[in-house]
This record gives sequence, structure tokens and C-alpha cells, in this order.
Amino acid sequence: MDVLSRLTQRSNKALVSGVTKAKELKVPMVDTEYVLWGLMQDSGIYQLVSDLKVVPTEFVLEIEKSFKPGNAVESPKFSPRVKKVLELSFPIARRLGYEFISPEHILLGLAEEGEGLAAQLMAKKGITSDVLKKKIGIKKEGEEEKQAKSAISEYATDLTQMAQEGKLDPVIARSKEIERIMHILSRRNKNNPVLIGDAGVGKTAVVEGLAIRIVQGNVPEPLLNKRILSLDLTGMLAGASQRGEFEKRFQALINEVKASQGQIILFIDELHNLVGAGGSGGAMDASNILKPSLARGEMQTIGTTTITEYRKYIEKDRALERRFQPVLINEPSPDEAVEMLRGTKDKYEAFHKVSISDDAVKSAVKLSSRYIGDRFLPDKAVDLIDEAASAVRMPAISLPEEIRSLEEEVKRQDAELTDAKQQNNAVKSQSVEKKLETLKKDIEAKKQEYEVKKGTSTTEVTPAMIQQIVSRWTGIPIARLTESESEKLVNLEDVIHKKLIDQEQAVAAVSEAVRRGRAGLSSHKRPIGSFIFMGPTGVGKTELAKVLAEELFGSPDMMVRLDMTEYMEKHEVAKLIGAPPGYVGYEEGGQLTEAVRRKPYSVVLLDEIEKAHPDVFNILLQILDDGRLTDNKGRTISFKNTILICTSNIGTGLIQKTLIDEMQVGELHVPKKQDNTVGTYVVTPTGRMIVTRGKDYWQLDQTKQPTPTPWTKKSISDYFAGQKLLNYDALSLDQKFPTESFDTHVVLPSGAEMITEEDRLWQRTSTTAKEWKTISLIDYFKGHSVLNAEPDKPEQQLPTAEWETHAVSPSETEILSLGSRVWIREGQQDTVWKTFAKEEYLRQDQSTVTPAVNTQSQPAQQPPVYNSSELPQEQPASPNASQEKQDQPEEIPSTKAWDSHVFTPNGVEMIIVGSSVWQRKPNQSWQKQELSALLSGNNAPVVMKKDEPSKEDAAFENKFMMLTEQLLEELRKFFKPELLNRFDEVIVFRPLTAQHMLAIVELQIESLRQILEEQELAIEISDAVKEELTVVGFDPIYGARPLRRTIQRLVENPISTMLIKGDIKEGDTIVIDFDPETNDFVFTTRRPAPSSPAKTNSDEVSPDDQDTTVNNESTQLSSGTTPKATVLPQKGESDQNKSSTILNEEPNKGKPPAAGQVPDGNLVGGLTMDLPEKDASLSDAMSGAAPTTLGINGLPASPDTNKDIPESPKLNQTGPVSPVSQPTSPAGGPLSPTDTTELPSIPHFNDRMSGSLSPQKSS
Repeated sequence: MDVLSRLTQRSNKALVSGVTKAKELKVPMVDTEYVLWGLMQDSGIYQLVSDLKVVPTEFVLEIEKSFKPGNAVESPKFSPRVKKVLELSFPIARRLGYEFISPEHILLGLAEEGEGLAAQLMAKKGITSDVLKKKIGIKKEGEEEKQAKSAISEYATDLTQMAQEGKLDPVIARSKEIERIMHILSRRNKNNPVLIGDAGVGKTAVVEGLAIRIVQGNVPEPLLNKRILSLDLTGMLAGASQRGEFEKRFQALINEVKASQGQIILFIDELHNLVGAGGSGGAMDASNILKPSLARGEMQTIGTTTITEYRKYIEKDRALERRFQPVLINEPSPDEAVEMLRGTKDKYEAFHKVSISDDAVKSAVKLSSRYIGDRFLPDKAVDLIDEAASAVRMPAISLPEEIRSLEEEVKRQDAELTDAKQQNNAVKSQSVEKKLETLKKDIEAKKQEYEVKKGTSTTEVTPAMIQQIVSRWTGIPIARLTESESEKLVNLEDVIHKKLIDQEQAVAAVSEAVRRGRAGLSSHKRPIGSFIFMGPTGVGKTELAKVLAEELFGSPDMMVRLDMTEYMEKHEVAKLIGAPPGYVGYEEGGQLTEAVRRKPYSVVLLDEIEKAHPDVFNILLQILDDGRLTDNKGRTISFKNTILICTSNIGTGLIQKTLIDEMQVGELHVPKKQDNTVGTYVVTPTGRMIVTRGKDYWQLDQTKQPTPTPWTKKSISDYFAGQKLLNYDALSLDQKFPTESFDTHVVLPSGAEMITEEDRLWQRTSTTAKEWKTISLIDYFKGHSVLNAEPDKPEQQLPTAEWETHAVSPSETEILSLGSRVWIREGQQDTVWKTFAKEEYLRQDQSTVTPAVNTQSQPAQQPPVYNSSELPQEQPASPNASQEKQDQPEEIPSTKAWDSHVFTPNGVEMIIVGSSVWQRKPNQSWQKQELSALLSGNNAPVVMKKDEPSKEDAAFENKFMMLTEQLLEELRKFFKPELLNRFDEVIVFRPLTAQHMLAIVELQIESLRQILEEQELAIEISDAVKEELTVVGFDPIYGARPLRRTIQRLVENPISTMLIKGDIKEGDTIVIDFDPETNDFVFTTRRPAPSSPAKTNSDEVSPDDQDTTVNNESTQLSSGTTPKATVLPQKGESDQNKSSTILNEEPNKGKPPAAGQVPDGNLVGGLTMDLPEKDASLSDAMSGAAPTTLGINGLPASPDTNKDIPESPKLNQTGPVSPVSQPTSPAGGPLSPTDTTELPSIPHFNDRMSGSLSPQKSS
């Protein structure tokens, strides 16, 4: 008989695989090891080997190691041993009842042959013929006896047999419950226990523990040798489609249990499923079939159910209830849960092939008890351990896919950037470049994370991993703080103040509560923080909650906001916790409880709490006291990880009456540096000291010793009198001299001078040069890198948005600071920086940071001469001076915001913070003194100490304190004492002043800028426009909301009109300026230069480039005035390349511009708008500046404006700023006189308001 004709399709495929493998290795004969390798390619054999506790992949590798390559040319043939195996396989198949040979039969034939290499490999792994016969034989016997199975074997599982085979987990700390069950089972009547408890407390585990005790013989005599069978009710229902079929199966099972003469105990998990099971069309359900047998005591049953289902189903059927004896299974205590997990962790260690530390077990119980409130121990702790063990073994396979998708996005953005540059679309290019920078940072961070995960191979479950799993489940960040998150929490006030103006007390109180909660020091029974915010409308009460949710929790959606005006009626209180049973909406749950249950880590904002019904306050009591609330379904909702904020407008009328009426509008200038300190402090190489604060600067020339000279004070605009910007663009509002204030100011040892304001830098080659160049900080850092910056720490990258301080040592070491970090590079030509934390820098020796100066190569310089009061006096050294110095730690400057950082020519380093100055000489420690001692002399800048407020501030503070007491008294009249006493703090928000409103305008404009960027448009708004918006929109009674409406009316509405009319295209920049004489906003657009050369023939200009007129007559303002439409001629390419000098003379309206002047409105598309008349009091407050004589650049002229200024080397027109670079023209050639442009007139805002200056058209 041909054995090959008896092979099944699977067997044929397996043999072909073996032959193919032998052919690849060029062996002449196919021996048993090749047949075994082919069998392992079959999924059935693969699973069979795995069931025998052999790792299939390892087994295949061992088989392949036995292969020996040959050099045969012909196809291989079966060896005699393989033919013998096939001949043995057929009788094996016949004995098992098969007529064809399956792969299992060939495998058994290999084992019985016993002499081949395959048999030896199988024997080494414990795969013998006896084991295979048992495994394959059971499978066949099960198939043959399937029809002859009893109902017990068909629909029940023997728990005692599973316990005997060791398949059940050990049960710990449940001895009392098991003994109680044994007592009930040993009774004569009603010996059917039902275990009642919440899901996950271990009801089924208690029954399994009883089965283990029966196997061990550790039970009373009546229970010895009994079997516990678990009923499979779903298997019994499955397929019972005909009427009476389910009842027949269930009755057969009951008969078999009764026939055992009490040796079988039927375990029915989820006992409540019996009620109604199988009952349809008038037939009895399973519970009614079971009742007679239970009543007569013919069988014993153990049931399990939850408290809710027992009450709902079992208690309703009194006849069924009295057949069972309830046993309550409570949730174990944390200590008991730890013992339970210790007993079961061996099973999980063996399954996951990891080790689980005891600390991880304790952490799982502790964290699950605290943060997972809707589940019960030990189930939730066991699940934590299981998932953490799985995470340890799971390879990081998801990250590469994320990286690939990000890299594809980078390619798409690169293509968009190329198109934008070809179209000369500067706005789109800038937007795409920002996206590219963010994407590349994300890719770098994810690659680093992937490498760390791939390289970190651990086989132990630690508490940190448990924390990560809990964070994934709940969204509560309980994992260890990262460095960046820690820094963010420490500086949370500064982060919030970027989006919220003023309200220092409220921000500080909320930030402190957040830090307490994140550090784990807050109460575990109350919310993280609970506050009442009071104050006038529109001052930021609701906005603070929004900003907190966005900055702390990552998204504004992490705020649960309920407007209490929706809960003014008594019946609406039920909406918070859910409608009671029987009412509409019962299944939906409560608006407050459901929101917090799904977002347990969030800000809960109850807006305008005083408008809610008083019954709402009763619900707040248990939230504030116990940190929990029970909803309409009996579930306990935890508020322990929320921040509860209630806002109230109680006493608003009192605020308006007592405080706002007396507030002064004041000047709208908000200096970046506080008035109690200096803006910048500079010591030039010649010893001249320059101090700036706000719009003023002071100068002291110490070279004229011994004759003392007084300080001279001037306006910063005088500092730039007669100066020029080489690369000045008249259409760019940010390319003007910084006449409002300086961020940083430094004079290099070479004499070059550098000034920064926000994201721009101005530089000239010496302090006597009259030509400046300005570039952005991004361009300044072009080609630069930070050597020790971590890729996933953006705060360690170069500061391209602004600088806090800027210092250059005598050895040319450049030092920048911002926030809590400093950046250092060795010399102006070095492009590699290093970054340090401020504290690390301050504790370093100065010689380490700034190398000593080679005095021989340095020109002789006159060091500044200090008065005796300027520097601390050196005392005679005591005998124990060195010991005292070691015992006392060195006091270093503050690591927070620095006001100024400077090096004197003789190497003394100074840091100014507030009213204090720290100094250190080379190789010496820091010494502190008052700033007033340094700034001494006649007419010196007055330094106010922080503890010495002005009289106006003191009076305002006294009024505010009195007002606060009055508001709290109003609050006590409205709320009951037991409610107020439970809040952490009641905070009264201060009314906003005009200075605050100007900062809010900046935030609103930035929001508008982001909206326009989405449409590939840019916007530039002058300071005059911002100040005018503040004046028009300022209302101390209604706060910031009128300002939002003012911006909509005066800025957004005209832009919308221009967009709809098609006057603005993609890539355009909208430039807005203010004309004080006509009280108009002037809207113009600047388009990017075309990529092709401009046409000089005016007849050949395309229609798209023709002059455009914006008709805005339909746009009505609140004052009833109609905006004027101004036609502005198009600016051609030739005009863009042509440079002009703006002289200080009023343009002649209606006449052509004089030579050298830029014509009025030399832009594409413009709109001039009349503003409504301003409030007289505000106008008076903003005016009052005396007329001034303007210099060449539109600034007040100094007396020596027209004096000759000596020649000085000019700055390089292109490339990075260099103090000694040579001038070039925009075309790359030598710089010609026409390549320089002087600034247009920039009238001061107060001068505009007073009407003392002649108007200048925006250009």
C-alpha cells in the first residue's frame, strides 16, 4: 500500500516544507530532522508542542542547529528511516480511529521510531511517545465520547479536580468566610449559602478556597470527599432554541446531582441569572425548577451575587430567598489585600516571567485604594499587578510607527515650505517653519524615548511602574515628577501670569494648593483646594480657572464648568447628582457627578455661586468636608483630586462705590522692570556708568576724576538722537529704536554696544558710532547650538524670544540668562553654547566661568572709581576666618528673575535683583549690598525699596483692605457659617487698572494673530494702536469685557470687510497704525515681493497689482461715525528696492512728496477709520505731554543732534552681527549712501493725545 496516498493535506504540506529545507541546504537525503522541522511549520503541531510546556521557537532553533549543509546537485530523497516513520504512522492513525495520516500521527511515529536525530531532539525536550499518546489520545477519546457525556460533564466544571491539579490560585485571609460557609453546608436544613458582596471582593475566590480545603482534607467530616461543580448557565442556554429544551437540560443536571447522594455541591455563580433564565412563553424559569429540590434538601447549592442584584431579584422571590442563607463578603482591608497579593504573585511571576517586588505589591494596594474609587480590593490591585507585569514584558513596538508618521509629516511640510518660498509667501513660510521646528523636536524626543525603552530591559515590576499604570487608568499624574514638570510647578505663578494679568494673591493661593496636592501633602479626604473668588465682573475670576486647567492639566477641557444660573429652582438641584428613580433622566446620571467621575483630575468651576438655590450649598458641604458625593445610583464619586472654585459677584456695587470711583487712570505705559529697581546697568570700558529704567536713562562719567560729576538724566529717545538704522524697513513696526525700555544693554570690551528688546537686537560698532543695525534674536543664533542641552527639554535651548540679562566679561565670555537658566559661550566668534541652571552657575568659581584676562594684550583702561560706600569694606581677618568661612555657606544671588548682570572692566561681576546687588571679584565669594549704595551721588537714580511703597500705593492698599473686610461681611450675610468655614480661602480680586488693560490688549492681539496665521496672514499693530484701544475700551466698572468688544469693533470688523472684498490675499501682512489728528486707525497691507523681476513699464502691470480701494461705508462704529476709505497706491518692486531718507518735516497734503521722502500711503490696499470720541476724563489723564522738537528719526532732538559725529566702522549688512564687520549693500557690493534709511517720525502717545504734534501718515 502506498502510504503517501494516505496523507492528509496538512501532512503533505509539512513534508513538502521539510523537503524544501533539505533542498536549500543541498543535502542528498531527507532525514527525520527535516521532517520534524516541516512538522513544526504546521500550526496544529506548533500549538501541540506549546501545550507540552516547550517553547516552539527555541525547539525550532535547536532543530536547525542539527542541519549540516551538503553539496548535492540532484533533488533530495526520503531516507529509509523516514520511510519507516511513515509506515509506523498509518497503524497509529488506524488505532486512533482515523483512515488518514495527520501531522500528529507522523510526530508520534517519529517518537516511536526512537533512533533518528528527530527522536533524540524530542526526547531531550520531554516529548516522548507516552506523552504524545496521552495528549493525542485524549483528544480523540473526547471526540468519540462527546455524545455520551453526562449533563454534569457537559454543563459544569469540577472545581475540586482543578484544585487537585493545582490550577486554582491560593486563597488568603478569608478563613472566617470559608468557615462560615462550611457551617452552613453542614446544617440539616437550609444548607445553601449565598455569598453577597460587591464585584471584585473575591466571592468566587472564597468558593475556590473551599474546594482547595476539601482536596487538602481540611474540612469537617460531612464535607470530606465532596465535589464542587461550577454551573455553566450560558452553555446550558446556548443552542436551546426549541421550547422545553433548556428545561430538559437543567432538569437532567439536577437529577444527576441528586443521584450523587449529596456528594456534589452545585456552585452557581451570578445566582440572580437563574431568575428568568429560560422562562419564555409561559414556561418556568430556572429558579422555579430548582426550588423543589432545594426545599426537600435533595441537593446543596452555593450561590454568589452582588448586593444590588440580590435585593433586585432574590429578595423579590420570597420562596427562593428563604432557601438560601446569606453570607456577606466585605472588601478586605489594605493589609489583608497585601497578604492576598503576596500569595498570588507567584502565579503572575511564572506567567509573565518577571519578578514582582514587595514594594510593588504594597504600592498597588495603596494607590488603587486612593485613586480607583469605583472598584474594590483585591480585584483592582491584582489587575494593576497583572498589567504592570505585562507592560514590563511588552516590547516598545508602537514608537517606531509614530516616528515614521512624524517623518512623513516633516516631508510634507518641507514640500509646503519650498512652495511657499517659491511663491515668496513670507507668512506661510514662517508658519510652516514653526511647524517643522516642533515636528523635529517631537521626532528627536520620541527617538530618544524609543532608544531608552529599547535599551532598558528589566524583568522586575517596581512601584514606579504601578504609578504609571494608575496614571493611565485615571488620568491623575501620580508618577514621579519629571524635571520639566517640577520646574513648571515651581514657577506656576509665572506660567499663569503669561495668560492672566495681575491678581497676584489669587494666583499664589491656587498655585500653593496645587503644589501641596502634587507633593502629596494635601488631605486625602478633601479636594486639593477649594476657593471662593470675589470681585467685580470682568477681572479674571473665571479666566483663572480656565488658565489653570489648560496649564496644569494640559487642556481647557479638563475643567468642569457649571453655571449656577441654571440651578436657581429647587427641583433643578437634582440635576447635579442625577434624577431620582422614576423620573426622566434617571439613567443619565448627574451633571456634576458624571463629569467628575469621568475627569477625576480637573478644575470644578461653579460660576456665580450666589445665584444658585440654597439647596445647592447643602450638596457642597460633603464635597468640601469629605471630598465625595453620592449620585442617584448610589455610586460614590471622589472629589479628592479636584480643585473646586466658586466665583461670586457679591458686593460688586460696594466695589464700584468705594474704590473704582477714586481710581486714577494714569499713564498707559507698563515698564517691564519694576519701578523699585533698574532696567539695565552698564559699565563701559572707559568707566562710564549707564542706568536705564522705563523710558529714562541716567549717565555718570567717572573718568573725569578727581572732579566729581553729577548724574545726568535724559529720555531714551535722546539716546538715539541723530542715529540711523542701516537695514531699516519703514513698513516693519518692530524695526525701530527701542525708545520705551531696554530688556538688556551691554558694552563689549571692544567698545561695541548691544541692546535687546523682546525678540530683537540692536548693535553698533562703538558707543560713538551713529549707525545701528537690527536683527531678530533668531538670526543672531543662526548656526548656533547648545552643547549640553537635552533634546526633550525645550527650556534648555537658546532663548530666541527674549533675554532677561546679557553680560560680556573682560575675556569676551558672553553670558545670557532667562528664567532659571544661563547660556555661556567663549567669545563672539564661538557658535557653541553651554547651558546651566542659575544656581549651578552662581556656585561655580568665576575663573571657571570666565577665564582670566590677558592684561598684556588688553589696552590700558581706567577702572571705575567707587565711593567708599559703594563697595563693602574689608575687615581685618580674624584668626578663625578660614574656619568661619567654611562653616557659613556662601549666600548667592536669587535664582529667579535678574534685573541686570554686568562685568566691570576690572573683572568685578555684579548681579542686580530688586533693591540689592551682589558682587564678586575673581576667585572670591559673593557679597551683597544695597543698590542705593552703588547708585550714589548727585541726581543719582532713586532706588525705592520694596518695603517702602509710595503714598498712592499705600492709600490704595488701605482702601482695598477695608473693602475686603466689607465684602467678607457681605459674604457672611449670604452664606451660612458651616459652608464658608469649609473653604480653604476667600480671595477678593482687585479691579483692573489702565496699565493692566494694556497688557490684556497684548494677549487679545496675540489671539487674533494666531487666528490670522491659520489663514496664512500676518498682522503688525503699532504701540499707538494698542494704547488707543486701551483708552477706548477701558471701563473700570465692567473690567476687560468691553475691551474685547472694542477690539472686535475697531480691528476685527475692518479686517473682515477687507477679507470679504478680496483686498487681502494669502501671504499679506496687515499693518495697523493710528493717526492722532484725524483720530483714525489706518489699515494697510504689505504683500511679499514677487519672485520674478518687477516690471518697470506701468502699462504692463497685471490687474491683480492695480490700486485697490476699500469701501467701508457700511461699517458703523458705536459713535455713529463712518470709517473713511483711503486709496493707497500700490508699491512696485522698484519702490521696494529704493531707499529714502525721512526728514523731520510735516508732509504737504495734496502735493507730491519732496525728493527723498516716502509718499503717503505707499502700500497696497489701505483703510483709514475714525474712532469714536474718547471719554474726557480718560483723554485728560492720557494727555499733558509738552510739545517737543523732533530729530531726524522722529524722536526728541538732543542739543548736539547736528554736531559732527566722528566716522566709525559700519556694520555688516547681511549675516550675523559682528562688532567689527565691514559694510555691504543689499546686493552684496560696497555700501552706498542710498543704502541707509532714517526712521519716520514716531510721535509719543501722550503728545498725540494732547494734539501738540502734527500728524504723520502710517507707512
